[in-house]
Formats: sequence, structure tokens, C-alpha cells
Amino acid sequence: MKDRIRVGVIGSSFGAEVHIPGFQSLPEYQVVGVASGRRERAEATARQFGIPFATDDYRELLARSDVDMVSVATPVYLHHPVTVDAFAAGKHVLCEKPLALNRRQAAEMLAAAQFSRKAHMVNYELRFLPWRQKVKELLEAGYVGEPRMVVGEFFGPFKGMHGRDVPWDWLAVRSMGGGFFGAKGCHYVDLYRWWFGEVTGVYATLETKEPLRKVAGVEQWRPVETEDCFIVMLRMEGGVQGTICVSRVVRHGTGGRIMVYGSEGTLVLTDEGVLTGARRGDKHQEPLLTPGQMPKAGVTGVGSQVAFPRLAREMARAIREGVRVAPDLEDGLRAQEVTDAIVRSSSERRWVGLPLES
Repeated sequence: MKDRIRVGVIGSSFGAEVHIPGFQSLPEYQVVGVASGRRERAEATARQFGIPFATDDYRELLARSDVDMVSVATPVYLHHPVTVDAFAAGKHVLCEKPLALNRRQAAEMLAAAQFSRKAHMVNYELRFLPWRQKVKELLEAGYVGEPRMVVGEFFGPFKGMHGRDVPWDWLAVRSMGGGFFGAKGCHYVDLYRWWFGEVTGVYATLETKEPLRKVAGVEQWRPVETEDCFIVMLRMEGGVQGTICVSRVVRHGTGGRIMVYGSEGTLVLTDEGVLTGARRGDKHQEPLLTPGQMPKAGVTGVGSQVAFPRLAREMARAIREGVRVAPDLEDGLRAQEVTDAIVRSSSERRWVGLPLES
């Protein structure tokens, strides 16, 4: 395909796990460079994926004329400086979620995007899972009638590891944007906003059940500053009530599912992509996905790998057609504001309304 979008990926962890393979699976893109905080990591990633340029300084990637767009897959504390610099360099930007450390940073990133007039998205890729899109379609068609409550839950080891077994890394550090809410919980916030509208208030408890983790490769334990479990109550436009209940520190979890209850019906969606529902008069819940909407064999449980290429196609459309697509940095800012309210609620042990005061 001619005129492919030339993309540089900044970050070699989730960037190598999801972003690079996703871009390389699409004819719209060509990955021309990768940056990482460690040169040897950048070079190893470049060799693995056949990428011609590698660096340990993301500014070198931004300075290249053969880079049209950057995909920011760094730890959260770097999202703000990297994204602002990328827009200043005239690049389109796809940034990982959560967008920033706080709403002030997120607002500055959105302002930089608007000033640059470049395309931008935030990687709330799980919106693009076909079974979550099917729920959106059913809600808009009135399947549940008036939506009244949504319940999201996840109990189990994250990426196959129990909390204490997970090696200590930046996700254990508050100032770096760590925490399981940023890794898992913010996806629920984006999903609820997409399905039901803006959040108008929250009450939350964020807690750390495993206060120490072992440093990989050495006999050393370091403190964990961030949450590994949380319970959040939300109220949304139109009066929909919601909860998010998540723990990564249970030994025998039940996985994840989302339940939507309305005046006329109920929808239940599992993290594995099984969607069932029932309406007034039905005796049992029935499957609601067509064969083409069902999870493909071999990809169950790896939602990001399924969803990311779908989001990347929308990013390509934004670049080529000059149109706004979602979720963009404005969506990222709105979700960040909800996250800030959740953190405040947990700290102050009170209900926090939205929008937040300046």
C-alpha cells in the first residue's frame, strides 16, 4: 500500500507486546523507529520486529522527518512530556491510557493537540472489542429499556500473577503513575462514559493489600505505594448507577464480567467475550453474539491484541481524512477527571461530585 503512515513507537514493554505487532498487522502503517529508556532494550526490540531505527532518546525519534506519527507506550509519568514534545514536533499522537498523572497535565496535552491540529487518540482500545461494541449497539436499540445500573467486576491474578508474585516495578510507585486502577480500572471508566454518558459523582476506596513486592533477580523486597484492589461507586447522566469492584490479590478468582440492568432487560458480558441477555417475558438469558462477533480461537483473554488494530485503523482515518475520532485526548481528559475524583474520594472518604472544582 502506498503512502503508509510512518510511525515511531516510544516504549518497549507494552509497546512491543501490543503496539508494534498491532501496527505491523495493518497495511496502513509502517513502523520506522522505536525508542526506549535503555538503548539495549530499544535495539533488541528493533531486531525482533525488523525496525530500522532504535534509540534511547525519544527526542531523536521526534526529530526524524520520516516519522509521521508517534505511539506513546511509556510509563504514565512520561506521557505528558513526550506527548507535548511530539505535538510541538508536528507529529500525530496516539497515547496510552491513563492519559496523564492528573487532569492538569491532561488538559495541557489536549491544548497542545488542539494547537498543533494533528490527529490524536488515547488508547482505550477495549472499546473496540466487538462484544463491547455489541453492548453499545443493544443499549442504543433499547434492549434493556431505561438503563438503571451497571456492575463491573474483576477478581483474579493479573497477567497470570498473584499480587505478591508480581515483580516490583514502576507500577508500584505513585509518582510514576502506577497502581492497578490505572492498569485496569480506568478502562471501566471509559467504557461507562461511552455507554451511558458523563460521570456526575463518585465514592471510592483504593487499598493496598500486599505492601511489599520482590525485585526481580535479587533477594530484595520493596514497598508498594499503589493500590492493588478498589471499590468505586459512580453516578452517571440520566441517573444510571454503577460500581467497579476489582482485586488482583485473590488466589482463586472468578475473572471479569460486566452486568447492565435496565427497566426491560439485562445484559451480562464476560471478559472472555461471552454476551448473554434477557428481556421482559424471557425465562432464561440467551447468547446475543453472531459467529462473526464471537472471540476468535486462540485469542481469548488477550483483549488488547484483538482491539488495538481496530483502534489503530480509526487513528489512520483521523490522519487521512482530518476527522475527529474517539476516544481522543478530550475523552482522555474526561476520564482523567473521573480518576482524580476517585483518588480524592478515597483519600477524603467522601462522595465527590463532577465536574471537579478548578
